[in-house]
Amino acid sequence: MKKITLIALAVFLILPLSVKADWVKEVTNKAEFTSALNAFENTPGCVDKIIVKGDESTLINLGNYTMASDIVGGKLIVTSEQTDINKVPQIQFGFNFTNTTDEPKFSMEWSNLGLQYRSGATASSGQIFYSNIKKCAFDSIIIRNCDI
Repeated sequence: MKKITLIALAVFLILPLSVKADWVKEVTNKAEFTSALNAFENTPGCVDKIIVKGDESTLINLGNYTMASDIVGGKLIVTSEQTDINKVPQIQFGFNFTNTTDEPKFSMEWSNLGLQYRSGATASSGQIFYSNIKKCAFDSIIIRNCDI
């Protein structure tokens, strides 16, 4: 009985770490990143992943990007392969969310990236993520190991 309990515990601890993406897109510039965002499957239970290729010299300025208003579910992971915070690629953007359904079924995870407001080096203020007073019923926005 102890052996079965230990095996079950190990499976439950490892399971969240082994989330398999339904699709993975590698990007190096704005056009590829925008194309990958537009390809998001928007399906409950679906996990899509964008990997930003590059290092600290990589800079992708998306400008303003508005997520589709018909989001019904899924998870979008945006990450890089860099784990050293001093070597992560830089993303500049203003990510706008639009009205969504009442049920929070969508989540985003950003990791191993430098996140900046879209104006970049220009001295200004602004929000990286914003919803402009619209109902935005998301499950979660996770920012992990990012330079903001």
